[in-house]
Amino acid sequence: MSDLDSIARLIGLIKSDAAGIFRDGHDEVFFARAPGRLDVMGGLAEYAGSLACQWPLQAATAVGVQRRDDRKLILKNYNTQGVVSLALDDFYGTASLLPIAALRQLFTGANSWAAHVAGAFPTLGKHKKLTRRTHGANIACYSDIPFRVGAASSAALQCATLWALTAAYHLILEPMEIALLAQKIENQLVGTLAGITEPAAAALGRKDQLLLLQCQPHEPRGYAAMPAGLMIAGLQFGCQDAGASRAARVSAFMAQAIITRFYLDTGVKKDPTRGYLANVTPEAFGKYFRNLLPENLTGAQFQKDYGAIADRHTAVDPAATYFPRAAAAFHVGENARAGEFAGVLRALAAPMAAGERQALAAAAGKLMLESHAACRRDARLGSETGDLLVELVVQRGPERGFYGARLAGGEGGGGVTVLAETSVCAQLEAIAREGARKTGKQVFVLTGSSAGAAESAAERVALKALTGGA
Repeated sequence: MSDLDSIARLIGLIKSDAAGIFRDGHDEVFFARAPGRLDVMGGLAEYAGSLACQWPLQAATAVGVQRRDDRKLILKNYNTQGVVSLALDDFYGTASLLPIAALRQLFTGANSWAAHVAGAFPTLGKHKKLTRRTHGANIACYSDIPFRVGAASSAALQCATLWALTAAYHLILEPMEIALLAQKIENQLVGTLAGITEPAAAALGRKDQLLLLQCQPHEPRGYAAMPAGLMIAGLQFGCQDAGASRAARVSAFMAQAIITRFYLDTGVKKDPTRGYLANVTPEAFGKYFRNLLPENLTGAQFQKDYGAIADRHTAVDPAATYFPRAAAAFHVGENARAGEFAGVLRALAAPMAAGERQALAAAAGKLMLESHAACRRDARLGSETGDLLVELVVQRGPERGFYGARLAGGEGGGGVTVLAETSVCAQLEAIAREGARKTGKQVFVLTGSSAGAAESAAERVALKALTGGA
């Protein structure tokens, strides 16, 4: 399957659309695509500075951009057939861009999807990439990534839009800039708490390779190729508990604040963790910090003793009770597991006997299972559906080509990431059917890989090739 298949599907939809939006504008359309992603290891601890291993999926989102000669924005979503009409002037007050809260009000109800696309314009304007005199555009999008199941459909749409705009408006944007701008669109205009791992994979991912990202805050650490015969797959079902995710996050930032205070109180002027729990080693955590951190702590008591947490996106609830010790154990351990996982995967690239290969693959899978157990036990995240799917993978085991699985996904969506032999696709479908039958939830199977948006230039297509010269 070609990496450009999603673009080809979008072009086909545009050609067959008698009421298409590509009419009034320039005589060429710029197409870009960005893949979804699976969090293989570390993504659930990214805000603590963890190493994150991210897999770019074959499933992707395509966006086409045609510049106009006026200030209008006409958007069409071919998944929903929704059309939204705006003007770039809607984003501005008398002198400057509207405040974020006012911009969000432009994207409510049935128009909420448009924030992912049109939100690129005020975001680029705020960062001095577009001016107030910029002309508008006709923009179409189509995705074959399931929505709200933890496969980064939002990040893919944002990155594909930004990459197409980069070509259409002759902008100069580095791949990591694309990812960071997409994160800002998600956090500020869509209004969903999102980290950097999803847009980084959508922008920087490479086919059949794990992107290794040290989230301090966004340092690429290279790639790890998937060894021949092995694959990453997703069993995606959605419906993560956003409240539980936030509780784990706040608890982790509480732990970081307590550790920082410890260093200050013992005369260490510069915090050696640099503000990231991931910089605490498992050995140091067990020796110095496990007993220092309270097992449970109310928000009110924390605020009295330590003030606010160092997180721009969440806040301590005085009435809630948090779990700094367990949260720190998960985040410290997850960074270590992610590093070990990447090392095992790289070791698998070397020639070796079949038995040695299976033992190493089983070691990588064991790390994923340990991550899943720690997520449930220490981060207090999870779901019955996720546990069931992991158990169904474990029941099959290495002798049937399944090495490991773990819960993954962010706020609002989630799934289970699986490490397995490439020969087990039919068994994955059987697991998905059994999971759906037992839980009543649809389970999507996502396999394959493709390159991120910035790995190839946007595709330029003449308007007459889309409209038949109309």
